[in-house]
Amino acid sequence: MNQLVGISWEWSKAGASKQLEEMERTEQAQLQTKRGAYAEVAPYDQLEDENKEAGEEKERALQELMKKTA
Repeated sequence: MNQLVGISWEWSKAGASKQLEEMERTEQAQLQTKRGAYAEVAPYDQLEDENKEAGEEKERALQELMKKTA
């Protein structure tokens, strides 16, 4: 009987280990998907930031020019 319980315990452990591995694989896949999504969004955000900075520089230059002509 003890041997049967031991075998059952080993099978439970093996099943739990397999479930844990599957959960870890799923988690890794989700992280990779998020990284991929961020990698696709990042260039757009970067371009948007650069355009905003360029607009701000243009505005500062225009204000500086207006001060000089006033």
